[in-house]
Amino acid sequence: MENKITQINESEYNSILRQVVAVIENSKATIAKNINIGINNTHWNIGKLLYEKKLIRFGNRT
Repeated sequence: MENKITQINESEYNSILRQVVAVIENSKATIAKNINIGINNTHWNIGKLLYEKKLIRFGNRT
């Protein structure tokens, strides 16, 4: 297999660059969503554990 370098014009380059930027931006958004889901699940599970162990109470204390 022979590697060849192909020249492209500025319009083609800009098109490829926009596509690359879109892929990166989509990946960043997916990563941010997954991090937020993980953080929310962690906090929910900690709260659930504390509630089940009666270490925190909600509402009236009577």
